[in-house]
Amino acid sequence: MDSRHPVNFTELQCWNCSHSLAIECYRLTNQFPSYERHALGAQLRRSASSVSANIAEGFGRGTVRDYVRLLYIARGSLLETESHLLLARDVGHLRPDDIGRVLRLRGDAGRLFYGLITSLRRRKVKGAPEACSAGHEEVGRRRGGDWA
Repeated sequence: MDSRHPVNFTELQCWNCSHSLAIECYRLTNQFPSYERHALGAQLRRSASSVSANIAEGFGRGTVRDYVRLLYIARGSLLETESHLLLARDVGHLRPDDIGRVLRLRGDAGRLFYGLITSLRRRKVKGAPEACSAGHEEVGRRRGGDWA
């Protein structure tokens, strides 16, 4: 990706990393015992897929405020995913090499979230009524000193 603003959520590094994490979680849960695939496995798949889905939804919103709000929701889902992964490890459903690889992806995604949220919040603090992505116009109205 070059220095221009991304025009599609699939150009965002945090979406790509989160998407890779979800794919890896799906792969790992296929190795769970059958009784666990519909319990912990399903929870892990849902939380992992929610991360990239919330990034995409936030990207499509017309305001920085909505975008950042959905990024925080995605970050919460990322931590939920980590919790499920640690539980799966602790009950013996994941091998150490599998958990290490997926936790590295989770750490990478967390760092990318921090950078994106910080960048967006800086843009918002400056008071400019910017859209959150190229090609989007600000759809909010100025209310109480904040952009809706």
